[in-house]
Amino acid sequence: MPRSSVFTLFTLAAIIALCVTVCAQKDTGSIVGTINDPSGAVVSGAKVTVTDLDRGNTFETTSNASGEYVASPLRIGHYTVKVEHSGFKKAVSSTVTLDVQQRVAVNVKLELGSIAQTVEVTTVAPLLETQTSELGQVVDNKRVVNLPLNGRNFAQLALLTAGTAPSEPGARDEGGYGFSANGARSLQNNFLLDGIDNNSNLPDLLNETNYVIQPSVEALEEFKVQTNAYSAEFGRGNGAIINATIKSGTNQLHGSIYEFLRNEKFDAKNFFDSAIQPIAPYKQNQFGFTLGGPIVIPHLYDGRKRSFFFVDYEGLRIRQAQTLTSTVPTDDQRNGNFLAQLDPTTQIFFTDPNTNITSPTLDCSGNPTFAGEIFDTRQTGLSNNPGNPTGLCGVPFANNTITTPDPLAAAFTKLYPRANVNGNGFNFLSNPVRQESRNNFDVRIDQKYTDNDYGFFRFSYEDQPSVIPGPFDSTGGDGGGFFGGVEDNAYRSFATSWTHLFRPELVNEFRLGYNRINSQRSQINSNKTSEQLLNFPGGFPGIPVAPDNGGLPQLTFNDVSQIGSPTFLPSHEIQNSYSILDNLTWVKGKHSFKLGGEVRFEEFTIFQPAAPRGTLDFGPIFTDNPGQTGSGGSGFASFLTGLSDGGSINNLHNIDYHRPVYAVYAQDDWKIASKLTMNIGLRYEIFTTVKERFNQQGTFDLATDSMVVPKGLNVQLTPTLSSIIPLRATASPGLISPDLNNFAPRIGFAYQATSKMVVRAGYGIFYGGSEAGPYSNPSMGFNPPFFTIQNFNNPCGAAAASPTQDCSLASAGIPTLASGFPANALIDPNTPLLFSLDPHLVTPYMQQWHLSTQYELPGNTVFEATYAGSRGLKQYIYLNGNQALPSTDPNADLASRRPFPAIDGFIGWFR
Repeated sequence: MPRSSVFTLFTLAAIIALCVTVCAQKDTGSIVGTINDPSGAVVSGAKVTVTDLDRGNTFETTSNASGEYVASPLRIGHYTVKVEHSGFKKAVSSTVTLDVQQRVAVNVKLELGSIAQTVEVTTVAPLLETQTSELGQVVDNKRVVNLPLNGRNFAQLALLTAGTAPSEPGARDEGGYGFSANGARSLQNNFLLDGIDNNSNLPDLLNETNYVIQPSVEALEEFKVQTNAYSAEFGRGNGAIINATIKSGTNQLHGSIYEFLRNEKFDAKNFFDSAIQPIAPYKQNQFGFTLGGPIVIPHLYDGRKRSFFFVDYEGLRIRQAQTLTSTVPTDDQRNGNFLAQLDPTTQIFFTDPNTNITSPTLDCSGNPTFAGEIFDTRQTGLSNNPGNPTGLCGVPFANNTITTPDPLAAAFTKLYPRANVNGNGFNFLSNPVRQESRNNFDVRIDQKYTDNDYGFFRFSYEDQPSVIPGPFDSTGGDGGGFFGGVEDNAYRSFATSWTHLFRPELVNEFRLGYNRINSQRSQINSNKTSEQLLNFPGGFPGIPVAPDNGGLPQLTFNDVSQIGSPTFLPSHEIQNSYSILDNLTWVKGKHSFKLGGEVRFEEFTIFQPAAPRGTLDFGPIFTDNPGQTGSGGSGFASFLTGLSDGGSINNLHNIDYHRPVYAVYAQDDWKIASKLTMNIGLRYEIFTTVKERFNQQGTFDLATDSMVVPKGLNVQLTPTLSSIIPLRATASPGLISPDLNNFAPRIGFAYQATSKMVVRAGYGIFYGGSEAGPYSNPSMGFNPPFFTIQNFNNPCGAAAASPTQDCSLASAGIPTLASGFPANALIDPNTPLLFSLDPHLVTPYMQQWHLSTQYELPGNTVFEATYAGSRGLKQYIYLNGNQALPSTDPNADLASRRPFPAIDGFIGWFR
């Protein structure tokens, strides 16, 4: 590592270490204000006591020379403000509600009189944001609980915030209500729970959510979504901040019990379900309880005003019959009979574009050919007939029927169920039952140790087992996709905090956090061999034998639905994240300084072989008309002949990524004048390079056309690959140098133009280096020699598998389906999947800005008009690093036009 990098990391570590002893609280708020006498002059030295009505705690401070006071940090809740000064009556405000990250202004005008006299000051919850410049919205507990939510997921409510939009259809976080804020990528949002990192760093979001813990909405006190120009204490991503807080106990015992029910009695029938059958079964129950209060042990301990607890539990049970439509072979097709697709009235002709002469396309016996005809391409011959533009001729199957199918194809065919409907584009309808469960609970303890020390502990647990069936589970054929199978997502989270008041103007908070995800999904038949499923001696040849790799290869067709086990399963991804944070709040005159630092240690693994049991594709080419392709053939017919037109298989390899992230920040909320507040901050973050635990990762260097791995690693490429790709062990463990230039300034203001109007503006730079998607599949750990893949490609595109011309996979070692995958396919592969990491990769960032005005209307209503803008720079992008140059010749070969012609294919380039 360069000396400058070592110095930077050492400096960060030193700053954070110092913060622990002397060094803003993400899930708290502040109450500020100005004390005036009856003439309007400021009152300095007034004693200000802020009382937490829920827990009985107090925060005492004094007004400064400008008559201003700041009480921070304060836990969200309900407060009163008491002001005392000799020569004036004591003033006590009415109840003030404080939300997360809110800065509430409570100004007090004292009356002349004895301090023994008390005057109640009527305070109205401020509607205008007069102290901060950020854009965001608080979703309080009332809305969280009462708004109708299908599934009761708090993340759904983030879309109530202006400037947000749901993730694009098909996005990995779509199932977890992912969203984009002001144009930022949904993977760049930052989820916090009780001020601690709550983000999923799984490389491809196998769990389909951007967060770790999904607390019950009954357990949430509230949460805030910040979308633009937020404080320098927030980082990690350049999207939105979703800052949620679990409830805590109070001096009163409170609780709730609930259940929500949905079933088919309340639902309409699915469009594709049978009109004469009952509605498919559906049962959904969501139930739970909450309980919170003081910790009291009779005759031993009374924790009122000191010790509080809160616990909650929620369970979810879904048993839902899915409506799945498929296309299965007809009874005739199962028997090799394809007469139904033959059109004897449509003869095939070819018109020579040069002479404009039309001639019939003939088979090898000189007979005319017809649309929908299928051919035995193992007998393809040569032809000089002008109507056969390919120069080939075919031998049709008699009666368009295959009488001797491949034996393994016959075994697979038995796994297709019989057609049972005549739908529009499908002929099979199934209603397998999806089973989904969830159990989650939270335990939180809040403790006041002394008048100057308090903290909390929270543990959260969540487990989500589910079974997502495929359309052919009843026959053992599966046929499901990547999001089907047997799944279990297990989550754990721990957070603790210690806050110490050195004096009212100087408060320090230290936090520790840990979260874990153990997400795994396996194919339905993971515990069964192909021999058991196919009832075929020896099963499917060439499938790697490994734990949880049971099931079948995935077979795909152009005319019937796929069968077999899904690709990319089994998948297993684990995350461990450790967070250390320290924050110091220092009120000095007109300034409220916040200083802090954060260290996160992130571990994220990915075990996700793309084709662990192999894949084979079947298109019409090997039963098509050799004389003029595109006029006949059938994918299922090609399957029955045992001739595939492509496939792949790979080994099983786990990748264990990890990296630390460091951040420091400084923020100043400067009360320049009674009507003007400036928010100024600077954040610096280092997203160190991603490393693999055993250094088993590499990058294909596009500049030298070589594979580069970490220094000291003694590995070799397989023989064929080593002959075309040099291997150099010269890289650092992270393969590239880290980006050390991530300085993120923030500036904004709030100006109260009139008592009913506020103008606010803000600008900031926000870095987002935690988008784990680039470390999905493929990524650096999927490069050879650590990951091995073999693609099976046809050497040519003709409808021919004969001695005259053989375009089948015979040259790749798969002459027939029954022969399976070659035994040496993964010993010496010749078609690698290569991934290149840009050596100059930098952290992506967003510039954000806004101009906003708020105007208070009658009836506790605020009208707000805002212009918000953003600009993304250096965003991650995935390109083809081996793109062929364009050519005017449509028949020009690709390899010679590629930057690296030895690999005639795609090379992933992450930059």
